[in-house]
Amino acid sequence: TFMRRINITFLGKGLLTIDNWISKAKTGAVAGTIKKKADTDIFDAQVLANKLYKKYIGYRERIHTMANAKLGGQEYARIIADLANKPSIDRELHLCYILADQFPLEMKGELMA
Repeated sequence: TFMRRINITFLGKGLLTIDNWISKAKTGAVAGTIKKKADTDIFDAQVLANKLYKKYIGYRERIHTMANAKLGGQEYARIIADLANKPSIDRELHLCYILADQFPLEMKGELMA
């Protein structure tokens, strides 16, 4: 505990106590870990979405049926309406990404079926 109370000074100005430095280091480490986890989750959802899309590309109605069932009619309709104004976005791929992001375990199971 003695070391934690030591102040670090540079050119006569107090910079930090060891305790503050440890706290800041922990905060940075936690933030880095959270960002890495979020990046991994996004990547995993993209990979899963692409696999779903490839599996059902010939059965586009199946993607819509799953999305409607999982998201609920109102949310599904809202997404489809939003996509109507964005013709460059592939509706089915977008729906696959939403399903993979929100329901990863169920969609992994869907791939195995």
